[in-house]
Amino acid sequence: MDTNLVRMAPADAARIRGRIATIGVTHRRLAAQVGLSPAALSLILSGARPMPSGFAARIERALNTLAAAERAAAEARDRVLAGPPEAA
Repeated sequence: MDTNLVRMAPADAARIRGRIATIGVTHRRLAAQVGLSPAALSLILSGARPMPSGFAARIERALNTLAAAERAAAEARDRVLAGPPEAA
């Protein structure tokens, strides 16, 4: 058994939840991005389950990737909704 397992600090969990809300991504999507079930992610964020090795780095990378994807999607949506450029 890995004795280096630690539980997520409440402040870290709150920061991650804040980023999830800001990005507008679901727990299901984030869990898939880090290779966990939504239930496992929820247990880790609540402190009921220890974090797997490397979890903090994985979740930061996943949040950064999902934030970039959401920004790109929003920019593409804005371009489409703006319609074609007017001819000069």
